[in-house]
Amino acid sequence: MARFRYRAVSSDGAMTEDVTEAPSRDAVISRLRDAGHFPVRISALEGDPDSAGGDASPAGEARGRQKASSAKRRRGSRISRERLAVATRELQTLLAAGLTLDRALGVLAETRAVGAVGPLMSDLRAKVREGEPLSLAMAEHPETFSSFYRAMTHAGEAGNSLAEALGRLAGYLERAEALLRTLRSSLIYPTILLLTAFVSVIAIMTFVVPQFELLFRQSGANLPWLTHAVLRISAFLRDFGWLIAVVLLAMGFALHLHWRQPQARRRRDRFLLAVPAVGPLIAEVEVERFARALAALLGNGVHLPAALALAEGTIGNQALAGAVAGAAEDVRQGRRLADALAGTAFPPLAVQLIRVGEEAGNLGGLLLTLADLYAAETDAALKRLVAVVEPLLIVGIGLFVAVVVISFLTAVVGVHDLAF
Repeated sequence: MARFRYRAVSSDGAMTEDVTEAPSRDAVISRLRDAGHFPVRISALEGDPDSAGGDASPAGEARGRQKASSAKRRRGSRISRERLAVATRELQTLLAAGLTLDRALGVLAETRAVGAVGPLMSDLRAKVREGEPLSLAMAEHPETFSSFYRAMTHAGEAGNSLAEALGRLAGYLERAEALLRTLRSSLIYPTILLLTAFVSVIAIMTFVVPQFELLFRQSGANLPWLTHAVLRISAFLRDFGWLIAVVLLAMGFALHLHWRQPQARRRRDRFLLAVPAVGPLIAEVEVERFARALAALLGNGVHLPAALALAEGTIGNQALAGAVAGAAEDVRQGRRLADALAGTAFPPLAVQLIRVGEEAGNLGGLLLTLADLYAAETDAALKRLVAVVEPLLIVGIGLFVAVVVISFLTAVVGVHDLAF
């Protein structure tokens, strides 16, 4: 028997974390499923029967080879979110066309033989043929199928509507990928412009300015204060530029370690939400993703407390995630979701639309309306932000070049007057 630490969500949304003994990881999953819980994370503590550590017997060596093969398969099965969305849509289409799950997974394994999708579907098909539910087979690949994805699949299986559940999943993944592409495309030009400005400043200060400094020294003229300032900054960058780079890298690494702590990350995320222009954009992106996930879970028949506990995992901002976690506990105790979210980091508009959905008995539909509304707001906000950032960067570069040119022109005029 091995000892496992597990984290699971019950049907009423309560999060349970404990340690249990079982012959294998699959046995823990089956035990939790039979008890009406949805497993979120399971990890072996010691004595894992699938591990080969410290067992030199033939059986232990066989288990070690099986463990290594399983780990290699899981690493190879990791696929991108975009490919996962396509595979989910294709699987939903095949099931909706009347194919059995076994046959649909086989078709995907054959048509997607090149890449990681084919082996992943083959592995899922083998598990399904052994009698495992699809959601339980997906639990063997947590790096690809999140707890939210597995919960949606499990709900579809329980309601005998797997194709419909996969359709909702595919829609959620496709919109999330479209949002990510929008963010990336909107930030490409400002990022390139910023990098170009940085390289230009470094090149001017370390290569161009020193050439004039030699000329000014040979002339012996009294230089204006602006020229003195530019020359000193240039000399400082040449002498201590490497030190500045090292300090910045060390500070970045230290901040990275600091923000890995939950409290520090929560404070940072709360601060980001308060930043003008940036904070509302972050909130809109996060709430849209959360609303789509929660609507999909509710549409599949998952109870609201459990759906909140699972949809919380789709939120990256810890301040908003904490608000959802607190709301899930309040809802489990009988409070309305809108009342539980009121006064938290959630945008007031989102809270009001959720309240309308609860009062009308159509929370899922209002959540989708909220997601579509915030999707449009996000696109508009990104365009406004880029429209402001681009000219600011251009003006900043122009001002810097103007300061350097003016400082040199005044010095050159002084040297010319001295010569005559």
